[in-house]
Amino acid sequence: MHVRTPSVGTLGVLQTAPDVVKGPRREWRKPDPLRRDYRRKIIARALEKKATTGVRNPDPAVYRLHADYLNWIGDRCNHQARPYELPQTKQAYFDGDSWVDKIRHPDFPDHVWLRHRLWTSQKDATGMVDLIVSPAPAGERERLEISAPEGATVASYGNKGQGIRISLAVQEMRRSTGIIETGAAEAFAAMERLTGFFLGLEKG
Repeated sequence: MHVRTPSVGTLGVLQTAPDVVKGPRREWRKPDPLRRDYRRKIIARALEKKATTGVRNPDPAVYRLHADYLNWIGDRCNHQARPYELPQTKQAYFDGDSWVDKIRHPDFPDHVWLRHRLWTSQKDATGMVDLIVSPAPAGERERLEISAPEGATVASYGNKGQGIRISLAVQEMRRSTGIIETGAAEAFAAMERLTGFFLGLEKG
C-alpha cells in the first residue's frame, strides 16, 4: 500500500487553515448598564404578566383595605371640606391590587390626577402618592421637574414616556396590615401637598 506524504505546500495549507477558520478577532465590550436594565425590566414585566393571567380569585382582605381606605379619605375630605373626587369601591379586588386610581381635584385639567399606591413592591416597605400629568408637553415637563417638591421623586409615565410622575413616599398599607390611620393621614397630607404644588404652578 502506498501512503501519500503531504507535500510542503500542503503542510503550509494545513498549518494556516485554522487562522482562516477562526476569522477576525472580535473586540470584547463591557455590557451597557442601560441596555441591561432595560432587558431586566422587560423580563420582570413578562413574569408579572404571566403571574397575573388566568383565573384569579377575589381577595376579601384587599377589598377591605380599599374600602376602609376610601371611607377614611372620604370622611377626611368631608371634615376638611376638600373637593377631591375619589374612585368608587370596586365589587372585587385581587391580590396585587395596590393602586387607588384616579383621584381628581375639580381644578385639575383632564390630563392631571392623583394616584395612591398603597404598597409598591415586596422589597420596598413604602407606599407612594403620585401626581400624574399625562401627556406632558416638553415645556410643562421641564417646569414640573425643576419645581418638584423637596423629597419628591420624578419619573416618566406611560408606555411611551409621554407623561410625568411626581411621587412622595408614604407609609405602606398591605392586605396583611389593613388600613393604618397614620398611613392614611400621611397619604392625605401628600395629596394636599402635591395638589397645592400643581395648582400653585398653574396660577404662577
